[in-house]
Order: sequence, then C-alpha cells, then structure tokens
Amino acid sequence: HIKGEKMGSGLEIKPTTRGKADVWLDERERRLVVDHAPMLLYHQTSPESAEKVMKTGFMRGKDGMVGGGAYFAVSAKQTEGKALHKGVMLECLVLVGKRKSGEKATQAGNKYTFTELKKEGHDSVHVTKMLTGDEYIVYNWDQVLVVTIVGSDAE
Repeated sequence: HIKGEKMGSGLEIKPTTRGKADVWLDERERRLVVDHAPMLLYHQTSPESAEKVMKTGFMRGKDGMVGGGAYFAVSAKQTEGKALHKGVMLECLVLVGKRKSGEKATQAGNKYTFTELKKEGHDSVHVTKMLTGDEYIVYNWDQVLVVTIVGSDAE
C-alpha cells in the first residue's frame, strides 16, 4: 500500500493484506509502482503555495484544462509558459502509472476526476502537442513526492 503523511514527507511502500472490496488498490499500486516508472516532473507555484505544500501536502487544484488535478511539466523551463502562479519551482517524483494520453485538441474541456480515471483503469492524464510542451496531470495526493524546491529561474 502506498502511504505518505504529506507529499513533501516521502512515500512509503509496504505490503498489506486486503479484502475483496480493496482489490482495485492492489491493481492501482501495481500500475503506479511496478508497471510504470516514476517520472521527475516540475510544478511552479507561488512561495505561499509552496510553503503550504511542504506543510500540508500537495493538493489537487479545483479546476484546470482537464479538471481539478495537479499539473506538471517535463522541465522546469516549460513551467514558465504553464504556471498560473510563479516564484518557486517544485521538482517532484510523480507516480504517473497508466496514462490516458491525447492531444490538447481532444483533451481540452474534458474534466477528469480521480474516480473516473480509476474506473477506466488510468492513473493520470498526459496531454500532448501543447505549444508549451507536454503536461502530466494526477488527481490524487499520494502520487507526488516533492524532491527539491528551487527558484523560478531554474533550468
């Protein structure tokens, strides 16, 4: 079972036993931790929001291009054209698992949720062919571990 008190405190992986009602967790954990390698991704935000992330964990947004998730870029530089709030760069290890991929033209306007993706057997959304570069979106706090906090002019 994937555990993490806070996004910034690290993820701990421990084997557990479960009943039939929790079978989807085993499948999800396999996708997140075994079948797909974690990705080093970037998220830029305000100093105030970064401080909250480190105190209370990384929470998904209320809305966005494809719903209320946590949005990440493949490089620190690419966040410059994506971030709504700027000032602090968060370098994160993200468990993207099985991605639902599509071009911006086909994904924009779809409002995904953690529950919907889980039912489809997906763990994240990967939006391609964006002018500012690809974007990865996760919808659950346990998929993100903040590795490094750096200034907004990081490379």
